[in-house]
Amino acid sequence: MVLNSANLVPVPNKGVIISKAGKYPYLYRVISTFRNEKGQPTNTKVSIGKLDNTTGLLIHNSAYYQYYGEAMPLVNQAQLEGGETLGVGVPFVIIQALLVVGGPRDTGEILLLI
Repeated sequence: MVLNSANLVPVPNKGVIISKAGKYPYLYRVISTFRNEKGQPTNTKVSIGKLDNTTGLLIHNSAYYQYYGEAMPLVNQAQLEGGETLGVGVPFVIIQALLVVGGPRDTGEILLLI
């Protein structure tokens, strides 16, 4: 599965397991939990991506969409690499929401609305 490092998303709150393989922690969606024939707890899981070591956000793969729908990017990788950063918090969320619903595209117009 191909990782989408262009857009980072927040780690889901429930139903995930973090497992470190090598130097990268990977996230898995738990599909089912059960006890095997020996009575030991086990689970069925699917990889949904890996954690970005610098931000702690999820670099998701294509399986992420199957379980969580369309990914709403929290941070764009270009912003982390020194591009224009609008910040995080309430203004960032409002700007992202306006862009999703087809509001003004110009950052100046959006900031005037806030």
